[in-house]
Amino acid sequence: MNLLKELILLFLISILFIGCSKKIEISTETKKTPFSAYYFAIKNPTYQDYTTLNKYMNLYDPPVKYEAAVELAGYYVKTKEYAKAANILQRYLSKIDDNSFLRIIGTMWLFASYEHLNNSKASDIYKDIKLYENIDEYNNAVKAFCISLSEPIYINNESCLDRMGEKYNKNVEDGLGVKKVEKNNLKMKDEEKGSINETLNIFINKINIDTNLMSGALLALYKLGLDFKVATEGSKAGYKYVVEGKGEDVYLKNGINLKFSWDFNKALKVFYEHNKNNFKSVVVIVSKDSFIEKAVYLKMMIEKSNLYKVRTITYTEYGFQDDLRGIYNKYGNDVSIISVGLEKDIVDILPLIRFIFTYKVPFYAVVECFSGLFLEKYYVDYFNYSNIYAFTDFISDENYSFYTKYKEFYGTKPKAEALIGYDIILYLSNLKTEKKYMPQYLSGIVSINAESEEVIRTLRYYYIKNNAIQYYDELKLF
Repeated sequence: MNLLKELILLFLISILFIGCSKKIEISTETKKTPFSAYYFAIKNPTYQDYTTLNKYMNLYDPPVKYEAAVELAGYYVKTKEYAKAANILQRYLSKIDDNSFLRIIGTMWLFASYEHLNNSKASDIYKDIKLYENIDEYNNAVKAFCISLSEPIYINNESCLDRMGEKYNKNVEDGLGVKKVEKNNLKMKDEEKGSINETLNIFINKINIDTNLMSGALLALYKLGLDFKVATEGSKAGYKYVVEGKGEDVYLKNGINLKFSWDFNKALKVFYEHNKNNFKSVVVIVSKDSFIEKAVYLKMMIEKSNLYKVRTITYTEYGFQDDLRGIYNKYGNDVSIISVGLEKDIVDILPLIRFIFTYKVPFYAVVECFSGLFLEKYYVDYFNYSNIYAFTDFISDENYSFYTKYKEFYGTKPKAEALIGYDIILYLSNLKTEKKYMPQYLSGIVSINAESEEVIRTLRYYYIKNNAIQYYDELKLF
């Protein structure tokens, strides 16, 4: 796979998100490390990881060089090449900031390597690990360490590190006077427990699945504290759940098929029902190439009413404005304009429309996500008096919380597809733990009916006026 595709989630475009009642402040400071320590620590090892981390070691100066080296050691631990891991960690681990996530998990990887190599230094390294017990990143490092070894994180509230280090605990207490950590410090919250001895086996086909979806799934697995085994390449045999994609669709297969991706056809039906008596006499639908099929679908739906003249126009940076001018010259402002596509498409399309049509021409957009991009200072003037329909957002309380956790975890901002990945894992977690309540899904899902193979979402409606959201509603998709 192309290196760029593997790393795409690490270099997401900076966007300023503004909410209805809160503003999300995004630092413009460049992140010192160009990759997420958590991501490489817990992901399934691939040869691409090896080449990527070696590239960082060779091209970057410290501290990135040292951090990449420790992650490469983690790669060797996962591939059971313990001597290589130990050699790298002996050279670079001490150069990592003390008390950091990488320093702590690197020490754990060194301990695991010495254990497998029967090195007598394992006891001393285990003592070093116990000194980190009161550090904030310790519990995160323990979870990631167990995941990296494909070991159950907890069995009877004991972590895999506790189980590996059991024979050293007495030496630690007697030799260092270090108080052994109470099990409650590593105890999972009630909502994280699940069936502790059952591993969640998932195959995510990375050939077709969006990388951002995978990043959301990994975050959910990590956050929920689940024991899991994830593969992204090779044979699907032995995996209970398979996440695959074809085109824009994302399916979860476990004897049934559940489509988790955005269903724009359903959204367009609801959009039309919500506005079928509101359009002006001429309706113009503008889309980019990737959404022509959806634009034609909407056109046919509106034409069936015999109420409106309908035109579809494909966006190009310059040419489509000639078509718009022709419509304006013929019909003036007796026009309604609809755009269907991704949020990033709409910020290309609408400014060019506004050069021709005034705000007297109503504008509608059907998009995957309302992140707040339309309210950003470079675009908000164009989006005044606009009607936006989206499956989900990053401004509601629960999704804002996801946004902050994702940014802390990966060091970059999420895209909407990450919410789908998160929700897939949330659904599987709910099955695994046999919970009776409805999970708080983030991608607009209100219910999942496995028997009828339906994933039911709402469509969120926002009206923008005076540079802010003036009205909000939720419309059920049918």
